[in-house]
Amino acid sequence: MTLQQQTMDDKPLLSVILPCYNCSATIEKTLQSLCLNKDESCMRMEIIAVNDGSTDSTLDLLENLQSIYPELKVENKENGGLCSARNAGLNVASGKYVYIIDPDDFIFPGVLPQIIREMEKKSSSIGVFGIKQRMSNEEVNDVDLTAMEIPQIEFNEPFQSTMFFSSPAFVFTTFLIEMVFRKDMIGNDRFCEDICIGEDAVFIRNQYLKDVKMSFYKKPLKTCGYRILTTGLTLSKNPERVRKRELSRIGLLREYNKMKAGYNGNNQDVLKKLDLLDSFHVYGLFVGQLGNPFLSKTEIDKLYLEMEKNGKFPIVDFTNEPYYPCDFRSKLLRQIVNHKWLYKTVLNIRYLLN
Repeated sequence: MTLQQQTMDDKPLLSVILPCYNCSATIEKTLQSLCLNKDESCMRMEIIAVNDGSTDSTLDLLENLQSIYPELKVENKENGGLCSARNAGLNVASGKYVYIIDPDDFIFPGVLPQIIREMEKKSSSIGVFGIKQRMSNEEVNDVDLTAMEIPQIEFNEPFQSTMFFSSPAFVFTTFLIEMVFRKDMIGNDRFCEDICIGEDAVFIRNQYLKDVKMSFYKKPLKTCGYRILTTGLTLSKNPERVRKRELSRIGLLREYNKMKAGYNGNNQDVLKKLDLLDSFHVYGLFVGQLGNPFLSKTEIDKLYLEMEKNGKFPIVDFTNEPYYPCDFRSKLLRQIVNHKWLYKTVLNIRYLLN
């Protein structure tokens, strides 16, 4: 079926999933950016906004915006978190392709038609179209989307997605905002609702492991705006939110365990990279407690024991890998974490200082 025939079909070619929670202050710019990506000669698009139990005016605003944006469909559900909202969107998406974006970010005009054309032309299941531009809340609000030039994206020849594990870019290419997926490739995969950090990376890397054809940009271009919010979970210093973030690392480790256990191939680069990721997350979990111990001694002891039983120690030396920390401090901390008696001694001192 040609693109022309597909546009005649009632079924959209692209489903955009937009999880929404208390985002009345930012959602209009996101919707505007998506609709500046409309191209009826290339694709029909549906925008599925999932209201995740918002307590502000988000739901009313979304329903009012449907008169302006006919592509917009609103799903309403009880609050379950970001991953739950994304999963609800995936469950009702009807397009051949899926794009997921948060309601405080935006995509540059004209980007999505380019990646859809490329994926259709090359029969790719994953498309990566560029890199994010990190912006403050004020910078995003000041952007005039209608005055932006459309970036012209060049693509490399497609390659198998598992080959991406050999690339240094693998470490950072984990943002949903810069990717499109074929929905039939995603299948029944969903976001893990038990974790609140790194969930994008887990989902994306599970798709890479399927060894499907992947289209990747040739030259890095700014194609999406990624809003930096100090109130978000990643940057928040609120004790309760930091504790939630640290506990989420435990779930993240378990997800990577499943990922390794479920990999049936024999690509040594894949196995090596999964081991490196696993070790880096173990490192992050325990070093985080040395910096600011939000977990109790009992919780730490239980975790360390679990990691020992699961063969997480000694941590693989990741300090010579591209993009991983390689300074003396990181090497020293890795050795501390690898030796339980030393780790507990340093941790006890840290508790006393607290």
